[in-house]
Amino acid sequence: MELLPGNTKPKADARFYIRYAISALALLAVLFCFAKFASTMSIIVFAFVLALLTAIATPTFAYVLFASKLHDRTLLSETGYIAKITRGKILRILVSFVLSVFAMASLLLSVVRWGQSEWVIAIVGVIICPFAFMLANKISAHEFRLVFEKTGTLLLGGLLLMAALGIASAVVVANTAAPQVNSVLECFLAHENPFGESSSTLLTDAGLVTTYTDTVMSCLLSHIADASWSGYVGLQIALLVCSLGGFVNLLCTCMMPDCVIELFLPLADVGEPEERIQQRKLQPGLIALAAILAVAPIAAALWADAKAKEIESIDGVSQGKQLVRD
Repeated sequence: MELLPGNTKPKADARFYIRYAISALALLAVLFCFAKFASTMSIIVFAFVLALLTAIATPTFAYVLFASKLHDRTLLSETGYIAKITRGKILRILVSFVLSVFAMASLLLSVVRWGQSEWVIAIVGVIICPFAFMLANKISAHEFRLVFEKTGTLLLGGLLLMAALGIASAVVVANTAAPQVNSVLECFLAHENPFGESSSTLLTDAGLVTTYTDTVMSCLLSHIADASWSGYVGLQIALLVCSLGGFVNLLCTCMMPDCVIELFLPLADVGEPEERIQQRKLQPGLIALAAILAVAPIAAALWADAKAKEIESIDGVSQGKQLVRD
């Protein structure tokens, strides 16, 4: 979505929205296939999907952090030493990568437990997202300086989309019966391990911990529903919105693909001439860093799975099973 100075409407043609629709539907397809085949998934497939989604999510986090750095650099003299040594992006890219890994891992562990309601809400989010960003662009065109206008659109668009999904979640929760738990053990057995047939010790343990967490939350929601219906609805909405947070981040990247390109370009200062900004070239160092980070989740997942199998072979029981037993 290209923003024009002083214009409250995004300059976007049909090709832009077609590209958004294809990318958003592709993300839905990846998540649906992941949830469908999670029970028998190998660690290499899980790691590959995690790395793919992390690569997509990192630019939006980084774009916001780049804007905060631009804001901080307005205090510095352009000819000063501090201004020269704080022009890089590496630290903020690393921070964005860590945030993205956490967000995408949480999304993948959530999506395997999504029911029909969550998938309907996700589809609604795909449809609403362009309208949320149109409204966000109208607001940011008047409220933010031109250099921060796209950042304002990104932040406001994400918040508006989250608010819309919160309303959709409220409609679903208000029309769904609260869970009734008679026995903690019975509730635990009713929740299947989403990675129960996986050959990976790490995924099996993650599934056990997820099942344990679901059991605790079901018991908590049941008690809260008995005490206060409004409290139950509020907590359930919060849980639904949190489980969809990573998906919202991915939709934001689909709506603002400029974030991806900006990841590899030199930092442009506030007030820098437009000609110099347009003449920026891709930095090989940042591309190499991105390539290394893209492989990092795969290597980390394989190492963690090997370590989990080693611990299980030594102790006779995996850490996840021991936690559930305790």
